Amino acid sequence: MSHEHDHGAGHDHGHDHGQPSGEATGGGDCLLRALREKRAPVAPASVGSAASVAFAGDGGEVHFAYALDSAALPEGQGRQLVLEARSIAIFRHEGQVHALDGICPHAGSPLGPGSVWKGMVACPWHGWRFSLTDGSSPDMPGVSQLLYRTMESDGRVFVALPGAAPHTAAPTPPGCC
Repeated sequence: MSHEHDHGAGHDHGHDHGQPSGEATGGGDCLLRALREKRAPVAPASVGSAASVAFAGDGGEVHFAYALDSAALPEGQGRQLVLEARSIAIFRHEGQVHALDGICPHAGSPLGPGSVWKGMVACPWHGWRFSLTDGSSPDMPGVSQLLYRTMESDGRVFVALPGAAPHTAAPTPPGCC
């Protein structure tokens, strides 16, 4: 049985996530961090309507990459993954698998260890929240996380990534690509 979902995002596991001490950094620091991590800074986006939801690879070629076994993603929890050089936060909420850009645009925190509540993931460092279904942030109107489509098949979770599949052998869902 195979399920594809058009949504993306955890649960705080009580670990120290490397949060910097002291005051929050300014917007310029976020841009510098994004450049160091070779990812684009988050641009303002429309928020609140289904038409404004952006998924990785929309309008172009995508392939499904194996993320993890379904059993490794319990209800209400998240994981931080790197898939093909992309940091992705992946969550199970109300039986659905959600995936979104794994780095908080505020201060560069990983979102995978964040807490999920009422359809949102909260950044473990400073609490910025992001919707699992449209990526929007009620804490910062106009800021939105990129979502990734997901699919569960035969006890495995896959994430749709933009572009053609790399030439490495990886498990793919039956009849998927």
